[in-house]
Amino acid sequence: MTSNGEDDDSFTSTLSLQLVTYSAVKTGKGLKKRLVLKKDVRVKTKLIEFTFTMQDDNYLLFQNDILRKYGFHTCYKSTSKHFFPVKIHIPPKNYDSCSQVRVKEVPDIENSSEYVELAKQIVKDQPQKDITVLIDMQKIELFCKVH
Repeated sequence: MTSNGEDDDSFTSTLSLQLVTYSAVKTGKGLKKRLVLKKDVRVKTKLIEFTFTMQDDNYLLFQNDILRKYGFHTCYKSTSKHFFPVKIHIPPKNYDSCSQVRVKEVPDIENSSEYVELAKQIVKDQPQKDITVLIDMQKIELFCKVH
């Protein structure tokens, strides 16, 4: 978690990626059997280093880095027209590492302009704790371009 020395318009931080996945489950009996998606109990968590900048193309780099970390880059690609929403939680300065992230309180980042505003806040505040990124696999499948 360091600021880049060459300019003050970027900040490198550790991101804690939390991916929600789903499993197909059979429901019903006899002829009424069908498959439904059920949210998995366990969240897949990974850590990455990422440099936030206040440029629009940094949002696509951010999303494609997430896809690459989980190995989805061979199937999905985030583009200027096809991108998935995420939730990004920036820990406050008095953040206790034992605290739970309340998903309802975390803002949705649905486009590059919202991302740039959040990146400005991250560069300005330079949080010393990991930034949590909440990702939903259904959103990736729904919104991202398939190779």
